[in-house]
Amino acid sequence: MLRRSFKKPVPKKEKKILIPKIPKANFIQKAVSKMKAKGTLGKFSREAKKEGESTLEHAKEIKNSPASSPKLKKEAQFAINMSKLRKKKK
Repeated sequence: MLRRSFKKPVPKKEKKILIPKIPKANFIQKAVSKMKAKGTLGKFSREAKKEGESTLEHAKEIKNSPASSPKLKKEAQFAINMSKLRKKKK
């Protein structure tokens, strides 16, 4: 006689749905307050005016320059992102 073994079905693991986190609406205010605390608010714009360029032109120039420091490139990217937000509001 044949023996059958009955195994309980293994429950399937449910897939977790990853929901992207939406940035809080006040992230710009937090960034500005941090810049005020450090004393760097308006620093990038002043550098651009010394060069005789707009802030966005100066940011793009720095972003594409291989000689620029990583910190300066981050500041340039922030300036580019903020200009995009400003354009969306208008």
